[in-house]
Amino acid sequence: MILNRRSIAAATVFGMLTIAALVALVPIAFAHRHERAIEPPAATEGSAAFAWLRPGQLPSDWTTLRLPDSPARLSAPPGWRVAGGDAGTRTRVLRGPSGRIIGY
Repeated sequence: MILNRRSIAAATVFGMLTIAALVALVPIAFAHRHERAIEPPAATEGSAAFAWLRPGQLPSDWTTLRLPDSPARLSAPPGWRVAGGDAGTRTRVLRGPSGRIIGY
């Protein structure tokens, strides 16, 4: 079988594209697998995930908003202001001197 220049060029281009695809995709596949491997286990009720947390009383100058239809509350230190948000939620923001949001 005689191969002409056109077939050799097509085979070369195909081979180079195949190699380029493998070089691009293999690291992505391994990175994705690695990400899953290092995820911390999900916190379950009674787990030690928050053993370091020691809840205390709120400082007297903080204000608290009750969430609609929920016993949950959103507390914030002075300077944090109520902002619009999704229905059924409460949002507070802290703005810097320029008016830009620096805390959400």
